[in-house]
Amino acid sequence: MEPSLTEQLVVAFAGLKKLHTRFPADMALSHAEFFLLHNIALLTGQAGAAHPPSCVNVSLLREQLDVSMPAVSQMLGTLERNHLLVRAIAPGDRRKINITLTAEGEALLARSQNYVNRTLGLIVERLGEEDTRAFIRLFGRVTAILEELSSKEEDRGQKTEDRH
Repeated sequence: MEPSLTEQLVVAFAGLKKLHTRFPADMALSHAEFFLLHNIALLTGQAGAAHPPSCVNVSLLREQLDVSMPAVSQMLGTLERNHLLVRAIAPGDRRKINITLTAEGEALLARSQNYVNRTLGLIVERLGEEDTRAFIRLFGRVTAILEELSSKEEDRGQKTEDRH
């Protein structure tokens, strides 16, 4: 007997999660750290942003990555210890931190972006344009549905708390 669609979705999502955690060992970089480096480069103009802010703060990175403040702080600490970025107090506002990539951080980001682009290019090549567009469209719909369901759950949780 064939598994139900729900069971097949669970298996498909589990497969995506497994793939999401893999990056080549020689890069010593998690996907979350890759996206953090990428966002820092974009926000500081190191990746060619048209009008970069004068400094990047942790709150903005947290928002961009949709992770907790402690998670961002921990990743920043790891990347700083690995000499991939530098944090410094903003001269005009001691509450803000300037975060910039080091030359080593920029080099690792470039290698990582090449790897990601190469991998995604192979996926597009194997799927073909039509299936790739269909996947993007469906994945967008699934993401929107999950966000909507999550929002409704949060609303229900808030209403329950308000009653107590």
